[in-house]
Amino acid sequence: MRPPITLLQVLSASIIFSSASALNSQDLRQPSSLRTPEAPNHASPATVNEYHTEYYFHQLIDHENPSLGTFKQRYFFSDQHYRGPGSPIVIGTPGEKSADGYHADLTEGSIMSAMLENWGAAGVVLEHRYWGKSSPYDTLTAKNLTFLTVNQAIEDYKYFVENVDLPWASGGLQSTPSVTPWVNIGCSYPGLLVAFTQEKYPDLFAAGYASSAPVNADGDFWEYWEPIEEGMPKNCSADLSEAVAHIDKVLSTGTTIEVKALKRKFGLQVLANDDFAYALQYPLNTWQDLQADTYSRELTSGFYKFCDTIETKADNTINMDVRGVGMPLALENWAKAFKASARYKECRSILPACFSTANPKAEKFTVKEVLDQHSRAWTWMLCTQLGWFQDSSIVSSQVTPAYFQRQCSNYFPPARDHIASDFSDPIGKFNRQFEGWNIMAERLFVVNGQFDPWRSVSLSPLWMDRYPELNIEDILDIHVIPNATHCWDYRLVNGELDPNVKKVQTKALVRIREWLQDWYTSHPDVPNNLSNAAGISGKENAAGATLNNISGAHATVSTDLKDTFEANLVDTVEAMAVMKGWEDPSRFPETPESVPPEQ
Repeated sequence: MRPPITLLQVLSASIIFSSASALNSQDLRQPSSLRTPEAPNHASPATVNEYHTEYYFHQLIDHENPSLGTFKQRYFFSDQHYRGPGSPIVIGTPGEKSADGYHADLTEGSIMSAMLENWGAAGVVLEHRYWGKSSPYDTLTAKNLTFLTVNQAIEDYKYFVENVDLPWASGGLQSTPSVTPWVNIGCSYPGLLVAFTQEKYPDLFAAGYASSAPVNADGDFWEYWEPIEEGMPKNCSADLSEAVAHIDKVLSTGTTIEVKALKRKFGLQVLANDDFAYALQYPLNTWQDLQADTYSRELTSGFYKFCDTIETKADNTINMDVRGVGMPLALENWAKAFKASARYKECRSILPACFSTANPKAEKFTVKEVLDQHSRAWTWMLCTQLGWFQDSSIVSSQVTPAYFQRQCSNYFPPARDHIASDFSDPIGKFNRQFEGWNIMAERLFVVNGQFDPWRSVSLSPLWMDRYPELNIEDILDIHVIPNATHCWDYRLVNGELDPNVKKVQTKALVRIREWLQDWYTSHPDVPNNLSNAAGISGKENAAGATLNNISGAHATVSTDLKDTFEANLVDTVEAMAVMKGWEDPSRFPETPESVPPEQ
């Protein structure tokens, strides 16, 4: 996702989350060897639509007042695998970002491409209103952003599938939901849209697929950090908690000299306390961007490099003790890691502007272009509906909901009647409207990762076991992937590396195919062109290199794993097991309960 410099980057995602989406960066779009021969391509190259061509649909600006007119909403389309009239159509959106590059989801590497091949379906990538080339207005003033809401986005889906004239290569074909089964898919914020659309319009889509979907708005989302703290190396989390406690004590009760000395360690002496504390959330908020293939491709990650630095002892060796290196070394190492980061190096010459949120006239608050770098449109949604602002034991308590509320007012000063004095009113209204955890959608396949930071506002919150009366999992088709973080199921390469991911991906294809068959049963006049088999085929590899259950730091594991990869001697999981001294190196725990004792 994006680096944590502006308000919305605290959510970085899909969702800032950016998020969200977990497919935010093009370097993650690696071609996958997981092709699907069960779904042969029956279309010849001469008749296949060019999937990278941009198309436009005249979408209503305001679904409650159609007289306001329309805007052009961009989409990409592929009928490469389409088996003819009556075959399914799969639709998805990148969500809170431009759709540039997301046409690749139609062809390879994504769960969408697997669906298209398995079911002989056509595919649509629909750009979200107010992003990319799909904004009703050129400037994002508070007045113009009035029509950027979750409900308007849901209505965009409905109006699109009921009215679009798709550019079929073989000529005009009908595609309305009465004669074609549509499947709606999304990860992160787009998964939220899928879940809410499936509940509001149960007959519009034959099925929905919602991955890492944060369905519950929350103005004080401290739970965001819980899965990170649980999943990260235990020595690193122990040291960070101790260092954060020290930072908070100095900022709250220290003398002016002590506060300045602390900030000077990190090269941030010009920042206010809350801006200083927020700057230190990087790179902790990159955890959600870790994928199963991150380690296998790069043999490390920014997050684990950070922990390696935290756990470096005075003799320059890496501490493997779960208790950490302790204070004050943990704080000194943290400062060293921060000042060595690319983000600090980029910002050092323009401090305090790069991190400061105190000046309402700063560029980040005043730029109103659609394609701006400060995510103004997404900030509007966070401030007026979703919240999701975060604090915890591994980040400073100086970062509070009030810190983000101030920024909301800085972003949208003309709209103070739109921005509540606190988040409780708009968030309460949002959760009452869309029901949050109480959603009762039909034919909705839900996926989450065990260590996904967004899990506690999703449909499989960490605390759900304490409230069995909710029966969420009995009502919805919910699957939690062991050791996974955000949107792992959305990329086929993750299933190639981790059998738990592949298991869920295959379940999704099978389960949704059953729902499609149900749709055809209730629509006997529509041709049923589904194949007889469903699943993801391809080379089977061992479980992926998630380091969530490794209590020691990552550097020594990284060095030895590199050798084993290059020599092609053992798989990633076996190598990690050997480094940890587990009795059975061929066994990798599938649940936290089965993790071997800490060494």
